[in-house]
Amino acid sequence: MVASREFDLLIYGATGYTGKRVAAHAIDKYPTLKIGIGGRTESKLTKVANDLGLPHSSVVVAPLEDDGGGTNATLIEAVGRARVVLACAGPYRQCGMPLVRAAVKAETDYLDLC
Repeated sequence: MVASREFDLLIYGATGYTGKRVAAHAIDKYPTLKIGIGGRTESKLTKVANDLGLPHSSVVVAPLEDDGGGTNATLIEAVGRARVVLACAGPYRQCGMPLVRAAVKAETDYLDLC
């Protein structure tokens, strides 16, 4: 794994109920952790970042769609900015595999809530 990354943790799906709670908890309990929040809609991510006191630079916008082979370059680049990506976007049946594929391609550790 690449040693130097912009974020220690990227919480993908941070605009949803669970993602917001996970992000708030991580910020509260681990203040030295470099946290990014990811998702599909910049305006929603910006609002969450503002609510949580995160700078706009913590917002990572990336669609989940790929061709089934993990070739979504935007998602791979987004996931590659972090040491670990935590999947909070659902439904997991539809959202999980694109993130897993991107994490493998970006050599980023992957966790989900399932």
